[in-house]
Amino acid sequence: MQRVGSLDGLRGLAAIIVLLHHAAIQVGGFSLFASGYLAVDFFFMLSGYVVARAYERKLAGDLTPAGFMTLRIKRLYPVMAIGIIAGAAVALASGAAGGAVAWRLAAQLAFVPIIAGSAGLFILNGVQWSLFFELVANVVHALWLRRLSGRAMIAMVIGGLAVLAWTASRFQWFGLGDRGDNFVGGFPRVMFSYCVGVAMVRLGPALERWRPAMSGALLLVALPVVLMLADVAKGTMPDWQVDLAVVALVLPIVLHLGIGATIEPGLERWSAVMGSMSYPLYAAHLPALGLVILLAPGFGFGAFVAACMLALGCAYGLALWLEPGARTVRVERSNAVAA
Repeated sequence: MQRVGSLDGLRGLAAIIVLLHHAAIQVGGFSLFASGYLAVDFFFMLSGYVVARAYERKLAGDLTPAGFMTLRIKRLYPVMAIGIIAGAAVALASGAAGGAVAWRLAAQLAFVPIIAGSAGLFILNGVQWSLFFELVANVVHALWLRRLSGRAMIAMVIGGLAVLAWTASRFQWFGLGDRGDNFVGGFPRVMFSYCVGVAMVRLGPALERWRPAMSGALLLVALPVVLMLADVAKGTMPDWQVDLAVVALVLPIVLHLGIGATIEPGLERWSAVMGSMSYPLYAAHLPALGLVILLAPGFGFGAFVAACMLALGCAYGLALWLEPGARTVRVERSNAVAA
């Protein structure tokens, strides 16, 4: 499977940032990434870019929208289903009522969000909300976005940004879409970032002229630094405005530079492994955190480290199950992207 090493590395790093963000909240400890939830918006941008590169020509040929969605579900569903079942097991072990867990398990395996006040849409494995919205974006892509010209995609990005800014200002919060009381905010959040990724494919030749040579290692450092600086900036202006600026301005630049970045030879293998682990890590880390909280409540920093190591270990195992060659995968120096 051909890959772009710099995007693999960025994808894996974004998943690790989400892990550290949630671990600090749930297990305890100092968080370097209080704004780590913005890594999810970067995932949406990556998804738009990767799907457009990998599937649009096929959709213009003999691949039907139904066939495309079947491929997406086959790719995404198994690992998330494992995370959901693991989350249900942790909930039962923590003393949750069996009946409540059973119907939530059925709903989540069917990808039916439970919209109820401030409760999470998918309580057994909270990150499922983003996959739900990504699949919505995939449907819109297959039915409509793929038909749009480059200029039309620019209009979609600009219009999407306006709607997203208005929505975030109404909620006074940017981290929308994961709970019942902000569910509607998930639609503009995912569609803006997803359309940014698609637009980069549409405008590929034009953007090439504005893409300087970039070190993949430098970009891997830049992504966490940007999110840490966002935390600092939130002391001077409303949080949602800082988040909007990061997602609308900085993350698209990171993706744009990452598309053409050169990954250093010593980082090729590690970037490939990080890319293979990224989705399993994202899908499985919350149940792993829940298990550590159950087994070692109040253990402090030791529990934080144990939770992160368990999540990474589970992700690596799942990555090897999905891609048996992930341990030795070689990065091809090409423009193809693994979707």
